[in-house]
Amino acid sequence: EDCAEVTFVPADDSSTPIDFTAGQFLTLHLKQEGATPRHYTVTSAPGKPFLQCCVKKLKGGLVSNLVHNFKEGDVVGLSPPFGTFVMGEKPAVLISAGIGATPMKAFLDVHKSKVKMALHVDKSEATHPFRQEFLDSGVSTHFHYTSQDGRPTAEDLVKLVEPHIA
Repeated sequence: EDCAEVTFVPADDSSTPIDFTAGQFLTLHLKQEGATPRHYTVTSAPGKPFLQCCVKKLKGGLVSNLVHNFKEGDVVGLSPPFGTFVMGEKPAVLISAGIGATPMKAFLDVHKSKVKMALHVDKSEATHPFRQEFLDSGVSTHFHYTSQDGRPTAEDLVKLVEPHIA
C-alpha cells in the first residue's frame, strides 16, 4: 500500500496519556542527511499513551520512504501535536480526498455524534486510507472513486451533502 499508519510510543515506555485535540499534527524529525522535518496529522484519539499518523509513500520522497522502512524500536524525534484544524461544536459533514482522510479518522473517533456524514474522494477503494474505519463508524458515508467514476463536480458534491446540512 501507499499509506502506512505508524505508532510512536515514548522511548521511556511511559503510559502517561498524551493530551491534544483531534485534527492537530505532529512534527517528525529524522536524523538523516537531507531529511527535513515533516508534519503529519495525528490519527489516534487523544488521551492514549501513544501517537499515530499515516504517511503516504511518495516516489522520490526521502522522508516518506524512510518512514515506510521503519523497524519496530527505531527511535525518532517528535514535536508535540500542534495546529488549529479542529472540529467545532456544531454538527458537521466531513469531506476529504486522498490522504486528507487522516484528520477525518480522528474526528470520527472523538466527535462521531456530531458527524452527520463523511464523504471521501479517492482514486480507488484500494488507495482509500481508513476506508474500513469510516464504514465501521456507523456514520452515513459516501465514497467516490475517480478510477471508476471520474472526478466529481462541485455540483455533485453539493447534492450529496445537502440532505445532511441543517
